[in-house]
Amino acid sequence: MDKVFDYLYIGTGPINIIDAVKKAQQGKKVLLIDSKSQIGGAWVAIEVGAYGKLEIGCHIWSYNQASYNFLRDFLNLNLVILNPQPYFLNKRSRLIYDHKNALLSTKTIAKHLIKGKFKSISQFIAKNPSARFPIIPKKYLYPKGGAREFQNQLIQKLINTSAETKMSAKIDSLEKVQGHWNAILSTGEILSAKHVTMTATSSLKQIICSGKEIVLKYSKLNYTHFHLILDQPTVKPLSYIRVLNHPFIHRISDITGQLDSNDTNKTVLLIGVFDTELEKVNDNNKVLTNCLDYLRNNKFISEQTKVEYSQLNKFETTYIKREQRSQINALDENLELLGTTDLIYGVHAKLKDWTT
Repeated sequence: MDKVFDYLYIGTGPINIIDAVKKAQQGKKVLLIDSKSQIGGAWVAIEVGAYGKLEIGCHIWSYNQASYNFLRDFLNLNLVILNPQPYFLNKRSRLIYDHKNALLSTKTIAKHLIKGKFKSISQFIAKNPSARFPIIPKKYLYPKGGAREFQNQLIQKLINTSAETKMSAKIDSLEKVQGHWNAILSTGEILSAKHVTMTATSSLKQIICSGKEIVLKYSKLNYTHFHLILDQPTVKPLSYIRVLNHPFIHRISDITGQLDSNDTNKTVLLIGVFDTELEKVNDNNKVLTNCLDYLRNNKFISEQTKVEYSQLNKFETTYIKREQRSQINALDENLELLGTTDLIYGVHAKLKDWTT
């Protein structure tokens, strides 16, 4: 093998990119490889009609001030306070995200108390950034330019390092050979590295190490969203809403600030819909009408509001089955699988490595 990389990253999500940049800055030979054509994982922007590039789907950043500070400084991001703060909506009942964390944390601690696991309580609070009991909710932040700004800054960081990227390339299998990991691409090309980092969304067929073969099992999910360009501002402001108990809708976010134009009369809403339900109905217009009815019934838009443009987008994702993730991490000290799909909590888990 002519070239052996020090670090190979499967996937170009933000965690992999930041870690790769850090390693490249230390003089390591680094390669990031992705089956998709754009870097950024789920944090990408796409063309929406004539309205420019907008983020592909509803996103939110969980709260962790240390992670916010790191991302702001490292990537030179313009972070703004979400207004109003994100919340869950169940029919007419609202629960803001930070109070949801308090309820879940209390429930977890109560379970440990009942079982007498007092040490587990301190470990849960120390290691879990979502373990909070706020009376006054924390301020959730997000890049002003959304995923597009985030993606652009990640690209800029990569450009300024020696890290290499290989896009639109799919790895079929990983095999440990003579102290190195060989990544075998669908084209037959072989890439070799001393250390491999993959994520729970890496779509390999198999991993072979020390005579052990793991044939990977996956669950597949389409993140399906409507981009709606409306002809007037919302009646009631929103930033990010997690919708509960609706047959079609599961998320709504207002990304109007990502428009390149200064037309303050337009609104851009992203509506996440259940792909399985969309297939059952088999009528996109009917689902879209249902979404608009929901927005009107909840007073987010007026009866007179019209849709100037709509676009349906799907972002296909595969997840390695949970029971195989720990099995993969136990194979070899030079093979790492990052399990979290929450961006901010993933950053939090890496902060010690990145800041020392």
